[in-house]
Amino acid sequence: MKTQIRKNIFETNSSSTHAVSIFRGSNYSIPEKIVIRPGEFGWECETFNDPESKISYLYTWILSKCKSYEYNDVTEKYEDHYDYKKLKDYQYRIKSKLLDAGVKEVEFVKCNGWFEDGYIDHSEDLYNDDLEAILENYFEDYIFNDASYIETGNDNDDYDVNEAAGADYSFYKGN
Repeated sequence: MKTQIRKNIFETNSSSTHAVSIFRGSNYSIPEKIVIRPGEFGWECETFNDPESKISYLYTWILSKCKSYEYNDVTEKYEDHYDYKKLKDYQYRIKSKLLDAGVKEVEFVKCNGWFEDGYIDHSEDLYNDDLEAILENYFEDYIFNDASYIETGNDNDDYDVNEAAGADYSFYKGN
């Protein structure tokens, strides 16, 4: 393997790492109300296992899937565009699932006046298959089971982010 050394250039190959581990269960504590808002999930070393953080991660992921970029010939810049019909469909699916699970009130909150604000570092590396698996097969286990969690970190330190051994469904996002 050839090694190339570059001088006077800052380079890094480091990035965020996220692991989602879902455990099946039946002893959930269903909150009366769920507030869903776009979140910020990047390089922090954090574990999220409360329902609102987990739904926020899922919702922020959905927002990234509803976003596209188009080149504007006039401004000569890429501009982001949202598929609001797709977003409304996802919001309806989520709200229906939460109400069916026994949540009495579901509220979608805008961040800085926009539903679209929110961030998952390198969300483009999250797969649609994993999103659909959660929505269709593991939704209640993901949201309401305290044993299910999201772990975030980065590859700059010694804090390892791993999928849980024995999880019923899990995946890892590193980039």
